[in-house]
Amino acid sequence: MANIPDHKVTKNPWGIEFYGPAGENDTQTEYTHHTKCGYDFVITNNGNQGCIVPGYSYEHILGNVQLDDRRDSEKEAVAKLIRVENGDIVLTAENGNIRLKANNVWIEAQGSENKGSFVVNANEAVTIVAGEQAMLSGGKVCLSSADSIVLNAEGYIWLLADDVNKGSPFANLPFLPSVLKDLVEGIALSCK
Repeated sequence: MANIPDHKVTKNPWGIEFYGPAGENDTQTEYTHHTKCGYDFVITNNGNQGCIVPGYSYEHILGNVQLDDRRDSEKEAVAKLIRVENGDIVLTAENGNIRLKANNVWIEAQGSENKGSFVVNANEAVTIVAGEQAMLSGGKVCLSSADSIVLNAEGYIWLLADDVNKGSPFANLPFLPSVLKDLVEGIALSCK
């Protein structure tokens, strides 16, 4: 594509808006919006867009405009949709927090061939609090601790299982045969 001269929509002390390349060596820029405060919005000819906001960004969606007849009957009408067909979505707040607040929050991981994972990592603590009931369910459930595990209940603690094994069956052995050692290490590695 030839590097044709830009087409200025406006240029004044408060900012500039133009279509076309942003310089002699620019072959990708199609649209640029730049303001005095440092706000930049750029669209390139490969379909990418970039936006730099020097301050904070605010968006208020009322979601109460009836678009069609379905809106009256839908209990959960979508007011904001972000859809990515290829690639990831990354939310990063290096010096702040990320907060999700709603009546209900649904998170689903639907990987192909049942390989969808939901991973939470924290370098201090993970807290899950439920006012009524907290459930943890899985084909296999593993609780692993480098120190201790405490189960604290004001009522009963029910253990419903075919069998309960406790203690170390190898505690009194001065050494473990290599086969048993590999087995114990394999069990430990499966629960991390």
